[in-house]
Amino acid sequence: MPLHASTVRDQHQMTDRLAYRVKEAAESLAISRSRFYELVAAGEIRVLKDGSRTLVRRSELVAYLDRLEEAGDTLKRRTRRRSPSRS
Repeated sequence: MPLHASTVRDQHQMTDRLAYRVKEAAESLAISRSRFYELVAAGEIRVLKDGSRTLVRRSELVAYLDRLEEAGDTLKRRTRRRSPSRS
């Protein structure tokens, strides 16, 4: 199925942005808004306030994903070390 020009333009604009609204940030992480606010409350994602608007830096989203990846890699290494060897 061909992509419409507006879809391509929207995707390009999303990668050029420095900050996102909460809804957009949650969508970009493929999580619910509720889960997003849980991560904020836990200190996993930092947000900025501009009046009543809540903004999230793109770099903050990338940093969160990097931490998730690192935690997953650490868990894999621990699991491999603890696995009993089969003979």
